[in-house]
Amino acid sequence: MIDHEDLDGVSAEALIDAEVGGVVNAARSISGRYPNLGPIRLLEAGIPLIDTVGPLLLRKVREGDELRLDGDRVYAGDHLVGVGIRQSTATIRESMGRPSSGSRNASSRSRATRSTTCNANGTCCSAAPGLPSLDLDLTNRPVLVVVRGYNYKEDLAVLRPYIRDIRPVLLGVDGGADALIEAGYTPT
Repeated sequence: MIDHEDLDGVSAEALIDAEVGGVVNAARSISGRYPNLGPIRLLEAGIPLIDTVGPLLLRKVREGDELRLDGDRVYAGDHLVGVGIRQSTATIRESMGRPSSGSRNASSRSRATRSTTCNANGTCCSAAPGLPSLDLDLTNRPVLVVVRGYNYKEDLAVLRPYIRDIRPVLLGVDGGADALIEAGYTPT
């Protein structure tokens, strides 16, 4: 059971590696905001995916409960605990090809915000509205942002000489922070 809108490929690979019997997502695995390959990877691995079950399911089911999937329905024992959308390769491919109504607007808003921020401040490193401030001066300092993606641990290993010689500020995002710690670094 997950609550992960726009299920990415790396998360799907982790679920596949964990040898789950099925995935029940409280959220939409594909919103249409951008292409993501997680759902198709699950189905290609033979793992059933039931989407959009809703957040109430997360309160109905406890960790360790055994679930049974039957079509678009989720059961805990004999009790129906949720109904969602049973995804197939066809429904996933259809969702991937159909952008959400807000995707074009969100993309253009994002470009406009970045452009305005860059033009107004003369740099592209300034914080956008709503982001927390850093208690760290990044002026004239190199910054390495590490995010989780395919081969991210191998990429981090390749960057070891750069990190050693240049000593950039290390910003870890989500699983990227975990990768930095596992590699022996201290993310900011």
